[in-house]
Amino acid sequence: MKNKNFNNSRRNFFRTASGAIILGASATTLVGCGSSSSDNDDGDTGDNTPLLTPKVKQLSGRYIGAQTIYFEDVPENVEIRYTLDRFEPSRSDKLYNPAEGITLTESKTICARAFRDEEESEMVVHNYLVKTEEEPLFRMIAMSDTEFRNLYEPGVVTGWNSHFDVLQHYMPNPDLIINAGDLIADNDKTTGWTHSLLRNVFEQNMNRVGMIDTQVLLARGNHDAYTMDMVNNYPKSWFPIEDESENGGFYHTMVKNIHVIGYDSNLSNTHEAQNSFVEQALQDIKNSADYNGEPIIVQAHHPLPGGVCGGAWNGGNSIIRDILSKHPEVIHFSGHSHYPLTDDRSIFQDTFTHVNCASPSTYNWLDGSGGIHKDDHLRGYNYHPIWSLLLVEIYEDRVEFDRIAMAADPYFMVDVGRPDADYSDNELSPLSFRSAGALLGEAWTFQYRNEGLQQTVELDKYNQARLDVFKNTKFPFEHNINLTASDGVARLWFNNVRGHITAPQMYYIRVSKVNSEGNEGDRVFAQSILSDTQFVGTRQRFEGVPLHTNNTNLEYGVEYYLVLNPQDSASNWHDDSGVHAKFTLEGLEQGEFEVVLGGIAAATEA
Repeated sequence: MKNKNFNNSRRNFFRTASGAIILGASATTLVGCGSSSSDNDDGDTGDNTPLLTPKVKQLSGRYIGAQTIYFEDVPENVEIRYTLDRFEPSRSDKLYNPAEGITLTESKTICARAFRDEEESEMVVHNYLVKTEEEPLFRMIAMSDTEFRNLYEPGVVTGWNSHFDVLQHYMPNPDLIINAGDLIADNDKTTGWTHSLLRNVFEQNMNRVGMIDTQVLLARGNHDAYTMDMVNNYPKSWFPIEDESENGGFYHTMVKNIHVIGYDSNLSNTHEAQNSFVEQALQDIKNSADYNGEPIIVQAHHPLPGGVCGGAWNGGNSIIRDILSKHPEVIHFSGHSHYPLTDDRSIFQDTFTHVNCASPSTYNWLDGSGGIHKDDHLRGYNYHPIWSLLLVEIYEDRVEFDRIAMAADPYFMVDVGRPDADYSDNELSPLSFRSAGALLGEAWTFQYRNEGLQQTVELDKYNQARLDVFKNTKFPFEHNINLTASDGVARLWFNNVRGHITAPQMYYIRVSKVNSEGNEGDRVFAQSILSDTQFVGTRQRFEGVPLHTNNTNLEYGVEYYLVLNPQDSASNWHDDSGVHAKFTLEGLEQGEFEVVLGGIAAATEA
């Protein structure tokens, strides 16, 4: 038995009366190989027949047990190529066999494209959440940093409608939604009233998709104005604090049989009332006759020190961390860093479990790079507009976390070919919705029982040793680099990193002059470009990246030194993963350059 399904393609969506985005269908026809269009009913597969996008028989959604996915009515002279790693399919990717289909034994995103001779179709994306027959005891959605601005910015209402449409298909009746702070985007404590707008959007969408009995619980972030702004604009059940002063902000409640503790990480480490409250609440839970070792949910805005990646730079509450360390059943959810869920360092286990909720608004780059090259996707901001969140299921002996991409904020997106478009709720870039519902990596899972967390060998990846592997990763960079130049402009071509335990979030590019010793000398410029792994349909190759900025142009008669390194959002990289090359503009115009260091050809984890 399966829940409702949805289909996600790059350009294929329409708006319902409610303003929701329905993915994978138009108002009149379904798009895909074997569509209902009468033009193709005769089975003609001649060269004049339009090459249609592949159409699956099993639409995206949550399924029970292994699934075999089939495409409908593939003509004999058409090949369908597909990927299972979110990369855009090319002619060298896996070939679909109509007799066998695509068997999925675990959750996957399928990206597919039809090829015929020199033609290729639009890419289609389908997402399959594959679960066992066992029903979870508790379902919850974890998010943070919604940073709701107002109802009038382009795409805000439509984007949130799309989010809840996706959630309805994957987890239609969650027991709980937690939002771990920075609910709104108030930088100077003057727009606390916008909490009411977020409440309205949540209530309207929850009613629309049937989440009538779902509990919502909130934590206060550093952009949420004052505690009283939250008290005045949300139902008491959403923010059930007892002390409504600025020194309050902490609570303990139950949802079904799961205990939830919320605290205000804006308060200082030495806030005795809050620290004592959290410590006493945990003791009361453990001493309760009704407690049977279930996970204990704790949420706050700031990550704790020494926890998930991105937590070190914001402080966190070290005293509460010490308190939680005595309770291995705790799962601590936090936000603030906007760190991407594509990185496995968003979960960490030592004496308890730390989890990054990510952000359904945007995430930014922790290295503070100001020179990020936006290519043709983004409007000119130094952060990435992909929304994402976690689906959490608690079973009798384990907890499972599914990382889900949502839509991208249309306000920050630029449709290719229309860089000056002024998008509004009635004019949206299809690229904004291409990633909605996609899976951002394998599920995280850990086991628990009355004794607390019981890690297995397989789950050692969530401990410090695994964290160090990611931090010290050497990306398998089979770059196939090329450099060209024309009219005095040098351009860079290279393959994206693929097939590694984690994906780079960006590429760092540095161009310097070669010094008298033949080594890298004075820097000319440096910038970072997005790796595109945050989008579904990740590009396999970067083509023609210009090696200049608005203020810097390369000169003839000068020898330059290029450094290209894949890196993560925290600016971790290794020189021996990168590519170093020497070139001149004159040489590039003749197709000549020298690779000094060529990256790592074979996949490796460390």
